Amino acid sequence: TADGQVKGVVLANSKQFLADGVISSLPPSSLLKVLPEEAKTEPLRQKLKSFTFSPIISINLWLDRVITDGLFVAMTGTRIQWLFNKPAILRLTPLRQGSGGQAGIKAHYLSLIISAAYEFLGQSNAALVQMAREDLEACFPQAKGVQVLRSQVVREREATVSLDPETE
Repeated sequence: TADGQVKGVVLANSKQFLADGVISSLPPSSLLKVLPEEAKTEPLRQKLKSFTFSPIISINLWLDRVITDGLFVAMTGTRIQWLFNKPAILRLTPLRQGSGGQAGIKAHYLSLIISAAYEFLGQSNAALVQMAREDLEACFPQAKGVQVLRSQVVREREATVSLDPETE
C-alpha cells in the first residue's frame, strides 16, 4: 500500500505484483482479513459495511431412484428454482434399479437451489427437505413416493453480493 491505497499484491510465496489498481473478488469480510493494516482505513471499512448480500439455500438429496435425466432444470411455479443432476453433470453412470452405480454411487444425487432465500433461512432442515420433496413431485410425477436416503441442507447467507446504485 501507499498513501492509503492498495498498489499491488504479495502472494504466499512472497512474489509481488504491482498495479495501478486491484480488483478483489473476495467478500468484504474476507478482504479485510488479507489487507495489510495500513490499508484498513475507516472510509474503506464503511464502504465494505455498505455491501448487502442475498442468501442461497442448497438442498442436497440422495434418492433411491432416478427422477430426471436433465442436467440443469429450471423449476417454475415452485419454491425451488433450480435442480442440478449431479451424476449427469459429472457424467457418472446414473443409478439403475438393482445396480450399485458407478464410483460408489448408491443413490441418485440432486442439488436443489433456492436463490434469494430470505424467507426460508429460518426453516428447519426437515421442513426444507419436505418442501423439496413436494416441489419435486409437482414438477416430476415420477418422483411420487421417492425415498430420500440422505439429505444435506446448506445455507449460504452471503452467497451473492447485491449491488445497488449506492454501492461504489
